[in-house]
Amino acid sequence: MKVFLRVQVLLLFFLFLFSAAYGQKATGKLQGVVKDSLGAAVPFSTIYIKEIAKGVAADENGGFALDNIPSGTYKVNFFCQGYTTVERQLTIHSDSLTYITVQLQEKAILIKDVVITAKSEVAEVKELPFAVASIDAKSFHNTSSDVNTILDQTAGIRIREEGGLGSGFSLNLNGLSGNQIKFFIDGVPMEFFSQSLSLNNFPANIIDRIEVYKGVVPIHLGSDALGGAINIITRQSHKNYVDASYSFGSFNTHRASFNSQVINQKTGFMVKSSAFYNYSDNDYWTNVRLHDPNTGKYSEPQDVRRFHDAYSSNMVQLQAGWRNKKLADELLFGVTVSGNRDDVQHAISLDRVFGAVYTESSSVMPSLQYRKYDFLIKGLSVKAFASYGLHQNSVSDTSSRQYDWLGNYTIKNNKEIGEASWQKSLFSFDDITYLANVSADYQLRENHQLSFNFTQNYLNRTGEDPLRRTKVPFEDPNILDKKTFGLSHTLKLFDQKWVTTTFGKFYLLDARVANVDYNNVETEVASDFRKPGFGLASTYHFSDAFQVKSSFEKAYRIPSGYEMFGDGLLLLNNPFLLPEQSYNGNLGVLFNKKLDKLAVQAESNLFIRDSKNMIRIEGTGILSQYVNVADARSSGIEGGVNLDYNQFLSLGLNATYQDIINTTQYEKGRVSHVYLDRIPNIPYFFSNAHAGVHFRNIVFPQDRVSLFWRGRFIEDYFLKWPSLGDPSNKHVIPSQFIQDIELTYSAKNERYNVSFSAHNILDAKAYDLFRLQKPGRSFFLKIRYFLTNNS
Repeated sequence: MKVFLRVQVLLLFFLFLFSAAYGQKATGKLQGVVKDSLGAAVPFSTIYIKEIAKGVAADENGGFALDNIPSGTYKVNFFCQGYTTVERQLTIHSDSLTYITVQLQEKAILIKDVVITAKSEVAEVKELPFAVASIDAKSFHNTSSDVNTILDQTAGIRIREEGGLGSGFSLNLNGLSGNQIKFFIDGVPMEFFSQSLSLNNFPANIIDRIEVYKGVVPIHLGSDALGGAINIITRQSHKNYVDASYSFGSFNTHRASFNSQVINQKTGFMVKSSAFYNYSDNDYWTNVRLHDPNTGKYSEPQDVRRFHDAYSSNMVQLQAGWRNKKLADELLFGVTVSGNRDDVQHAISLDRVFGAVYTESSSVMPSLQYRKYDFLIKGLSVKAFASYGLHQNSVSDTSSRQYDWLGNYTIKNNKEIGEASWQKSLFSFDDITYLANVSADYQLRENHQLSFNFTQNYLNRTGEDPLRRTKVPFEDPNILDKKTFGLSHTLKLFDQKWVTTTFGKFYLLDARVANVDYNNVETEVASDFRKPGFGLASTYHFSDAFQVKSSFEKAYRIPSGYEMFGDGLLLLNNPFLLPEQSYNGNLGVLFNKKLDKLAVQAESNLFIRDSKNMIRIEGTGILSQYVNVADARSSGIEGGVNLDYNQFLSLGLNATYQDIINTTQYEKGRVSHVYLDRIPNIPYFFSNAHAGVHFRNIVFPQDRVSLFWRGRFIEDYFLKWPSLGDPSNKHVIPSQFIQDIELTYSAKNERYNVSFSAHNILDAKAYDLFRLQKPGRSFFLKIRYFLTNNS
C-alpha cells in the first residue's frame, strides 16, 4: 500500500506539471428550448457544435443546456428525426449565458437514417471514470414509485426495509450498507436533513435522475462516504411548469405531490415550489408466532394484521431568486418545512408488540444556493450551498399496557413502566444543524481541470423529558462537527479517449458526548480525528461503443450523530466509536451500441472492499447500540443488460453476487469462532428483471400506453453466523421472488396521465432485516397532471 501511495503522489505531481504547460481558455454556456411550428416542444432533439465536436440531447420538454463551451463564434445545428435541420451562428461569451429558442419545421417525408452524435446527461455520467450507475427517473414519473423503489432495481443495490411506507430501511451497496453509504440531493449531503426527507418519501416525479457511485466517490460529493454515494438530481428545467399528482391504494395509502416553477426569461427572476404528503395505515398482514404470557410459549406462525403502524410525512419547499445574471448564474433563497409521525408497532424484533408508542419530528431549514461560471477569473466555476436547520424529535411512551399481536392488552402492575422502556417517557430532543458546501472547478486547457470541495456538517443536540426520574439524555449538549476537504485533477488524453482523475481528501472530526453510566453519573467524552484519504479513477474509450474503467480509493467514514449519541430511548449512545476505514477497488466495462432500431446497453463491474473498524448495531433485548465489532472483506461481481427496440419493446436483466467475509481474527483476546465466516443477515445473490411495451397514438394523437412487468429475486441467506449452531436447524431468510405489474396511459404529450400498479402480484412472503415481513399484494392508482410553457 505504501508503494501505491508513492505512485499516486508521483502521478499527481507530474499531472500538475503537465497542466502548467497549458494556458487557460475561457468558457461559456448555451441554453434554450426547441419547438415545432405550432410552438409545442420537440423532445429529445439534438443540439450539436461541429467545431468542438460537442453536443447534447434535449429533454422531454425540448429544453437543453451545454456547459463549458470555449468563447467564440460557432455554427450550431439543431435536428430531430422528422424535422428539417436548423443551423444558427451563435457567439458564446465568457461572461454571460446565451439563451435561444429554435423552431423546427416538420418534414413531409420521414428520414429513415439519422445519426445521433449527442448524448444525454444520463449517458455522460455513465461514461465517467468512476464506477457509477445513472438512472433516468423520467420513466417512473407517472408511477407510484419512490426513490427506494427505483434504486432497488439497480445492479449492486438491495434496499432492505423493515415494513411498509415510512419504515426504517438500510441500503446495501456492494456489501456495505447503512451510514457507510451517503445520500445527497443535487450534490448536497442529506445527513442532517429531517427524518421526513428520507429516500422512501421522495416521489419519482420531482426527480430528473439518480446517480449511484459505487465504492469510489468523487470529491464534488463532499462527505465521508465509505462505500459509495447516492446523488438525487431534482428537476433542473429552464421552463415554466406545473406538475401535480395524487395516488391512493392498499392499506389506506395516500401520496400527493406538487411541483411548479415560474421563470421570467427577461429578468431572470424565478420561483420554485415543491411539496409532498404521504400517509398509510400500514395495516397489512404479517406472519408471527403469538406469545402466551401464562406459559411463556409461542404458538405456530399465523397471519395477523398490524394495528399500530400508521405513518405520515409532509414537506413544503419554496425557493426564489435569479438566474443568468452578471453576478450569479444562479442565486436562490429557500426554506424547507417538513414533519412526520410514525406509530411504532414493535422493537428491533417481533417479540415485543406496542400499541401506543409513537415518534414525531419537525424541521425548518432556510438555505442559500449560489452558482457562477467564470467567477472572478475566466475558467473558474463556483458552486456554494449553506443551510441552517432547526429540528425537533420526540418519542411518546406513556402507556402502561402490554399488547399482543391480536391487539389485546393487559395493564402492567407497575404504572410507572412504559411499553418500550423501564419508565414512561415524553422524551424530546432538539437538533441545531449547520451545513456548508463549497466546490470550485478551474478549467485549464480542454484536457485539464482542477477541482476543490469543502463540506462542513455541524450538529448540536439537547434533550428533555418531564417524566424521567433519572438524568435526561442530551440534557447537556452533545456536539458533532465534521469537515471534509477534497482536491482533484482530471486529465484527458488522446482526443479525450483516456480520462484520469486523481484526488485527495482530508477528514476532520470534533465531537463532545455527555455519557451517563448505569449509576446515573455523567462524564464528558471528547473525540477528535484527522486522517487523509486518496484515490484514482481512470477510463479508456476503445470506441464510441466500448469503454473500460477502473478506480481505487482509501476512504474513511466518521460516525454519525445518531450512532454516537443514540436516540435517548431504545438506542444507547457510544462516544468511543472509531471511524470506519476501507480500501475500495472497481474494474468495469461498458458497452452501448445502437444497431438499426435496436439499442443495446451492457455493463459489468468487479468490486472489492476491505474494511476496518466496521460499525454495526448490536441488540440486547429491546435495547441496541452501535459498536466497532468487525473487519470485513466484500468482493463480487455485478452486471446487467438493457435492450430497447424502436422505443416499442424494452427488456432488462441485472444480477449481483457478493461474498462478504468476516476478517476479524481475534475478539477479546481469543480467536474468533466466526473468523472467515460469511457475515449473516445480508443477501449474497440477487437479481432484477423488467419488460415493457409501449404503444403510441392509440386513441388520440400524442397519447401513449405502456405496460411494465418487474421482478426481483433474492436467494436465501443465513439469519445468524453460518458456522454456529446445528447445521440441520439453521435459521434462514428464505428465497424470494417478488413481481410487480404497472399500466400507464398518457395523453396530450404527457399532460394527462393515469397509472395502475399491482405490487407483489403473487402475494409472496417478503422479508428483510431480522426477518421482518414486508407488505404482501397491494394495488395503487395514480393520477398526474403536467403542464409546461416553453415560452
